[in-house]
Amino acid sequence: MQRARPKPMAPSSQPRWLKVYDNVGNVLSCRRIEPRTNLVQEIEAEAAQSLAAGWTVESDSATRGRWGNFFMNRGGERRMVAIVPVEVPTAAHST
Repeated sequence: MQRARPKPMAPSSQPRWLKVYDNVGNVLSCRRIEPRTNLVQEIEAEAAQSLAAGWTVESDSATRGRWGNFFMNRGGERRMVAIVPVEVPTAAHST
């Protein structure tokens, strides 16, 4: 019997968080995403904002839309952006 593929970007009745991590996994920012929000639109909007801020986004739209994360780099600095189901308190935490 074949297992169902995970769908991390499917709408959820629970909140999600959009997090930005540095290259060693520290959370630089965290933003709550309300339940039933279109997560694909959220990750695409974040990618567009990153591009506008001068970052190079390292993945295509299909990859971001399927897995809910992407890497970006600028001037030798690399970060990961991800939509996750768990909130982690940080000094940079915002709602």
